[in-house]
Amino acid sequence: MNIRRIRAEEGLRLRELRLRAPADAPKAFGSTLVEEQARPKEDWDQLAAEEASSDARARFVAEQNTRWYGMAGVFVLQDQPEIAQLISMWVDPARRRSGIARALVDAVVRWAARTRCQAPSSLGDRHQPSGDVVVCMRGLRGDGAGPAAPLESGGAASPHGSRVDL
Repeated sequence: MNIRRIRAEEGLRLRELRLRAPADAPKAFGSTLVEEQARPKEDWDQLAAEEASSDARARFVAEQNTRWYGMAGVFVLQDQPEIAQLISMWVDPARRRSGIARALVDAVVRWAARTRCQAPSSLGDRHQPSGDVVVCMRGLRGDGAGPAAPLESGGAASPHGSRVDL
């Protein structure tokens, strides 16, 4: 399994994977399958291009023999640039419990550490190389009190998360 950053020209592949995710787990994402299906091709192309090269956001895919089996997105919070938040994480049900999720999270953590170290000027005086990655996803709470409440379709992500020291 290869974990890599999405490429700019992979908008249609991103769409295919992103449609599989809410079809499998409709309450785990902030948009519905119908909403995602309605997005025009240009939106997917633009999203892939941004996530392939931006210092503020990225998407990683788990690929084997040209097939994608999972994804994880990450973005730097605008009002807290020392924090990167994991979003849109999904692994194909047939490949769960195989280490893909952990590998995707590891890629996000490495990207966050590298981005903040390589672009300190974009982070201003608050740049700290030993900052946090906030992992906010369905089923994970940072306070140890059990699973987070499921995300209802169209809802916002849970404020609960786990921090990973870089």
